Amino acid sequence: MSDSQIDYDVNQIFSSDELKASAVLIPYINTNLLGRTLKIQPPISINLNDTMIIDATTLRSLEITTSMRDNTKKGSLLHAIRRTKTASGARTLDRWLCFPTTSINIINNRLNLVEYFCKNTHLTSDIRQILENCDDTQRTSQKISFTHYNPDDFLKLNRILESMLIIKNRLQSELYATPNDSMKTLVERIQPQNDLINIISEAIYEDMLNKMKETRQYNSDGSIISSVDTDNKDTDIEDVENIDFDTNLEEKCNDEPVMKRKISKKHKKMEQDSESSIFEEDFASIVKNDNWVIKKDFSPSLLKLHEQLETKYHGSVELRSHPSYGFIVAIKKVRNNKDVERILNATHIHHFKYRKWFIIQKWTHLGGQIENIKTKIREEETKLLQLIQKKIVEEWYLTVQNSRVVDELDIASSFAVLAREQNFMRPILNYSYSHKIVGGRHPVVEAGLHRKDVSLPNMGGKSTYLRQNAIISILAQIGSFVPADYAEIGIVDQILSRIIMDEIGRGTAILDGIAISFATLYQLHYINRCRTLFATHFHVLPNLMVNFENASCYCTDLQENEDGSFYYLHRIKEGVNRNSAQEFRRQCY
Repeated sequence: MSDSQIDYDVNQIFSSDELKASAVLIPYINTNLLGRTLKIQPPISINLNDTMIIDATTLRSLEITTSMRDNTKKGSLLHAIRRTKTASGARTLDRWLCFPTTSINIINNRLNLVEYFCKNTHLTSDIRQILENCDDTQRTSQKISFTHYNPDDFLKLNRILESMLIIKNRLQSELYATPNDSMKTLVERIQPQNDLINIISEAIYEDMLNKMKETRQYNSDGSIISSVDTDNKDTDIEDVENIDFDTNLEEKCNDEPVMKRKISKKHKKMEQDSESSIFEEDFASIVKNDNWVIKKDFSPSLLKLHEQLETKYHGSVELRSHPSYGFIVAIKKVRNNKDVERILNATHIHHFKYRKWFIIQKWTHLGGQIENIKTKIREEETKLLQLIQKKIVEEWYLTVQNSRVVDELDIASSFAVLAREQNFMRPILNYSYSHKIVGGRHPVVEAGLHRKDVSLPNMGGKSTYLRQNAIISILAQIGSFVPADYAEIGIVDQILSRIIMDEIGRGTAILDGIAISFATLYQLHYINRCRTLFATHFHVLPNLMVNFENASCYCTDLQENEDGSFYYLHRIKEGVNRNSAQEFRRQCY
């Protein structure tokens, strides 16, 4: 079902193809998620005019999310700038990089958040520390909504919801001292879920869950192992069954050992270990400390069952469940087996150094009653967990909305950390065709690259320069500060890898290369009319472009000394350097 009422005419918002896609999607969900009641968000129409279009080839060429060398995240732009604390924040950052926005309002709001965190370092540190407890909100709530959960997932979600509330309060207190409209708007989107927090806190027995995790009392699928006491702490079952138990009880008396004299040393050691470790707790403590995941006073029916259970034990003897004998009674310091057998109508089956085992029919019946009550408690706990899960599903959409705010805060604070680490600056965005970058750097290869507007000819760096300008535009339009001393950027609506080309015409005859290059420039200038960075060594091209009103030439330069030596200036200047080849050749010879 839809999570909220759709209050608009879908025929006006969505195209016929979009409606057809939705009509196909709903039956698919119902088929693959049988028996589950899902909260589905209303459909959202995404306008491509609000998004920078980057095709798959360009994403690969610019190494936005994966590197070209080994197709892993290491070496990519995402790897270089990611400082997020949560998994959902990292996924959101990945999505932003693939789909940068073209809305200046959205960009400036994000930049305002980054600037706010940059100026308030203590706030940034506090928020990022709290974010560590947020884990993966959306997937945790999704797991619970799909009924693939265990009680620990409820506690995990509860910690996340509590962290969201702490974040909201921390930011509100900071806003009183240093107001910021963008931060205020974002914080107001966090809706506290106090009722859900209280329900989970009052219901789940957190200490017991922690104890169960320490003792690994979870199945491989995350479910709780049944708490019916099968005495697994006993000795190894295989060893117990190999013991030669005495069957002629009438011939034994007092403290004579029940096991035959031929018992092995291994079995003797097993007796000592069992005596010291198996029965350290009496039956009362075993019942009280059973693996209950719901607090016994959470509901009247559950409390009543626990009261019934407590009436079934007494601290003077120990009742245990054994895999071979069922319920047995362990009694300490028995002097005469026959007295016990006669008075209690018991059957002596085995003894250790300080303790003897008996089967007593009444106690066996009592054990069955206890297990029956335990089963009822488990059933009641299951019902209560289902009620809590239903409440979580009811608030799922609100949880997702809050998690999106947390993701934005995670990314904004991570951008602030990145800006301080790498000395990034806030870009200026507008709707012009300007692209003015001063002191730009490539964020991935910055460690091995000088700050530059461009590098020298045939010495590497021009391709990096072309790519870094595209990357700087992407960073600016996801709301990040950029690796430059100054950046004024007109909004880019599309980046194509065919425009990011290096030395068009290379590998052909000179005249053919010039012809291809000029034809490409002509097409870009008069037909496509997109912003272009064009690197070439063909000095004749500027002569052919005299009438290109929107084109200008820039070149590298060098500083020549009095003795004839020279060095390159890692900057560009307006004009054409027609002697670069001669100077470079003179240096080589």
